[in-house]
Amino acid sequence: MTSYSRSFASLIFFVLALLSPTVGQAQQEDMNVWTRLAVKYDISTKTRLAVEEEFRFHENASKMKQSHTEIGLSHELAPRWSGGAYYRFTYEPSNSRGYSLGHRAWLQLEYLLLDTDLEISIRTRLQTSNEDYFSSEYGKVPEWYNRNKLGFAYKPKQA
Repeated sequence: MTSYSRSFASLIFFVLALLSPTVGQAQQEDMNVWTRLAVKYDISTKTRLAVEEEFRFHENASKMKQSHTEIGLSHELAPRWSGGAYYRFTYEPSNSRGYSLGHRAWLQLEYLLLDTDLEISIRTRLQTSNEDYFSSEYGKVPEWYNRNKLGFAYKPKQA
């Protein structure tokens, strides 16, 4: 390839790059901060009660985006099997009405596939949510979800 043909190819490439449609990329969100305080109490060797309070901030951690209080009961059903029932109350500031209240409840079942230094688990969760219960047209209509999760955790066993 001659010098002239390389220059011509470079010019064509440059013109095509300028004329091609481009999408501007920009940061969509700034710094978010999530804080959580959890208290867990083992009722028995197989049953645990957990209460959590979480605050989520955005706009460089200057505005509260959401807060929720969660309570749950989990139980080891059999070796490698666990299940639980949970409830979450959500408070979220809203520009249109001042605030938004929500309720979420779920049942979950989890199976531990591999229990070595690398734990692999699969979880299924049946969840229902209500938002703006007394303040919107559809507030009393729950949304139902079935959420599945494949989890990996590295937890070295102590000798």
